[in-house]
Amino acid sequence: MSVIPDQILVTSGTSPALLMVMIAILEQDEEVIISNPHYACYPNFIETVGGRVIKIRTSPEHGFLYRPEDIKKVISTQNYSSYCIHGVQNHIN
Repeated sequence: MSVIPDQILVTSGTSPALLMVMIAILEQDEEVIISNPHYACYPNFIETVGGRVIKIRTSPEHGFLYRPEDIKKVISTQNYSSYCIHGVQNHIN
């Protein structure tokens, strides 16, 4: 895989980078699944560009990772274009 300079974007941190990603990929009312607890700015980034926040409770017992069964509960035909912020423990079938 080769990367050319036109494919690189340098930011002052992850917050501006994530905001730019949200601006680039989200359409009005698309849903973004985030963990709860989460970084306080995540909902603001999503809502600023017209997205909707879907929170999934995570816990220290599971390493604050998503559990596939919890993600399956919030995915429906109405939110076919959901995005996930954080790590996913296993593949969703």
